Amino acid sequence: MVGDLSHESFVFRSHRTFINSQENLLLMLGTVTVAIAVGMDAAWVAGCVWVYAIARLVHMVLYYIIATEKNPSPRSYFYMIGFVANFVLLVQLGMHLLA
Repeated sequence: MVGDLSHESFVFRSHRTFINSQENLLLMLGTVTVAIAVGMDAAWVAGCVWVYAIARLVHMVLYYIIATEKNPSPRSYFYMIGFVANFVLLVQLGMHLLA
């Protein structure tokens, strides 16, 4: 069972990577969908999406490669880059809706 494994197990890391990616993708997809629906500047949306996508891909690769329970691990930095890209898009969306 995956719950009994630790970061040293590739099965554990691959399962966590998949679940983590699903959890984080939902908020970004929702934000992007609303941003497109309200007619936000396409350059802002595309820029944030590209930064988010690249950061999440690097995060996933690092999750597969690095077996550590130490925080912050190198993958934490790429998680934060993706988080900031999503946050910036949310702020821009809020400013667009208030204007």
